[in-house]
Amino acid sequence: MRLTKPKTYSITCTDPNWIAWSYHEALPDLQAEAVASIPYGQATSVFLKVKEPFWDVDGLGSSLWSDGPIGRAYNWATPNEKYIWVFLNGIVNYTLRTWNDDDIMAFVPRELAAIRPSTVGRVEGIAVRNWSNDPYTKGTYATPKGHTPMVRRGK
Repeated sequence: MRLTKPKTYSITCTDPNWIAWSYHEALPDLQAEAVASIPYGQATSVFLKVKEPFWDVDGLGSSLWSDGPIGRAYNWATPNEKYIWVFLNGIVNYTLRTWNDDDIMAFVPRELAAIRPSTVGRVEGIAVRNWSNDPYTKGTYATPKGHTPMVRRGK
């Protein structure tokens, strides 16, 4: 088949890097360079166990959206337990991705308490998932070339 006009294709792939590494011992140079240069989104997830429903204390909803460092915190319930999933991305995660899990776990409840005092003593940190530091995922999801992660300018 002969094309008279060149076509441009855009491919979206939601599979992380490790899948390519799992099925190929060594990619050809050009493909290896392409995989290595995929820009991934940066984010950190922190999970807090709800010991007591703080939303019953302050009368607000169980999830929150904030313009502060916490960003978003979602009520995530299972049949046996209640959790809060804090999803950190953007500028705040640019800093957090260099921290260890203990420092992140200390930061999140403290910042959550600053905007939601009713959480003090009612949530307990149980897990941190720093997608940015994971050598197998290298981030959250692939982003199109030309879209760069938000970085802090200045200080």
